[in-house]
Amino acid sequence: MYLKKNELTIICNSNHYKSRQTLSLAKSLARKINVQDITNERISMSLFCFLMSQDHLSPKQLVNRADPYYQNNLKKTEYSVESWFYILKNRPSIFINPIVAYHDRVSICLTPNDILKIT
Repeated sequence: MYLKKNELTIICNSNHYKSRQTLSLAKSLARKINVQDITNERISMSLFCFLMSQDHLSPKQLVNRADPYYQNNLKKTEYSVESWFYILKNRPSIFINPIVAYHDRVSICLTPNDILKIT
């Protein structure tokens, strides 16, 4: 995966409704969109760590905290960014909030309208 400053980059889970809403809103806002679906494509750990280091974002904001797997296995422990990358890579079903990067700004879209903050 690559990251260009002049295009809107979205890392999402296309199986989740919020990601699909964010993607459709992004298509109306930007001409060039780089969509990276975590369920279908390989995302590099260095890019994931780079995006999380921007604005000190927390990988815990990306997951569905109501998911039974999160409740049973991940809730009470702290993980590094690299560990979160492997957890999300192996369990894409808990990845619900898309990551959006445009120019030098990176944001986690908790709602689909959060993409308006970055464009």
